[in-house]
Amino acid sequence: MKCLNSMKAICSKIYYNCITSLVLCSTTLKISDYEILTSSKLLKDVDIQYYNILDNYENKISLDKIFEQTPNVEKFSFQRYKVSDGLTNKIMENMTAILKGNYVKHFLVTGCLFSPNFDPNLLCAFIKKAVAPDSVFHFLTCKGFNEQYFEIKKAVNEMIKEWDNSDHQKPVIDIFPSS
Repeated sequence: MKCLNSMKAICSKIYYNCITSLVLCSTTLKISDYEILTSSKLLKDVDIQYYNILDNYENKISLDKIFEQTPNVEKFSFQRYKVSDGLTNKIMENMTAILKGNYVKHFLVTGCLFSPNFDPNLLCAFIKKAVAPDSVFHFLTCKGFNEQYFEIKKAVNEMIKEWDNSDHQKPVIDIFPSS
């Protein structure tokens, strides 16, 4: 609770900010404070590592709600311990809807496992809408070497094979099973 109070004190002092890079590690923060920290128009890099962002009722915020606060960042990294069903179809649809164009240069999600009924085409739609020239996307989220991993990997590989690179180079997309 001491960390939460310290963050609240820091966040309450930030009104106009010029943050270009934000790294949050191993603590807890309210969504209202996160909204303040990510309100900078200059923010280009967000790195969230093993961090809990809570709503007003002390519930963990889902990835789409976290990403929603940073719709224009070029680099987004989100790492959590294995969160079962952390990437659902609805979360992926919401993340795609949030995007305002092809600008993400580096995207990393670790530890948010795909839900059992996850549609790989939703991941492909997100990537197509998000990817900037020379982008790298990493997902370390599948539950071991199972059928779901191969389905998602196959869909991504087919998308890359059919990629029209007249606008820009194909992105590098890695899907890894989590151990």
